Amino acid sequence: MPAIETLQAAAHEKQKHVAAWSDAYSATFTWMTPINVLLIGGAAVASGVAGGSNLHVLNKWQLDQQTAGALALLGAALTVLHAVLGCAAYRAECKRLVLVYSALADKYSDLDRIDKVADFDKRLSSLNAEFEREKTGAKCLPLTWHRPGALSGRD
Repeated sequence: MPAIETLQAAAHEKQKHVAAWSDAYSATFTWMTPINVLLIGGAAVASGVAGGSNLHVLNKWQLDQQTAGALALLGAALTVLHAVLGCAAYRAECKRLVLVYSALADKYSDLDRIDKVADFDKRLSSLNAEFEREKTGAKCLPLTWHRPGALSGRD
């Protein structure tokens, strides 16, 4: 069985790796926020202006029917694009994985409190298995340029 120092070094490296995955999902979530606002907000504004143009009281811009129709189609297209891309589900999974990986990184850090080699090794193996399960079961990946090792070619 390896020495406690060797196990601690391995746990420290794994903690950094898991924290990097949490950061990658966080960066992806943050990067997608303006796109999400554009798709949802743009659809709402376009549809609202198009619908409001049919009420003469709200038609301050004097929109003709073709312009109102085009705005309604734009609103529908943005809504469909948001749904087809699965933006809501992708963002929800990113947010979930940020929390999961952040909690896992904390658990790796907490290993320093264990002083018995056998207990440390058992807990480290358990955390490694938990990380692999989460990584394998993830329903999405962070954007390529945010993934750990993306620039170095490592995972």
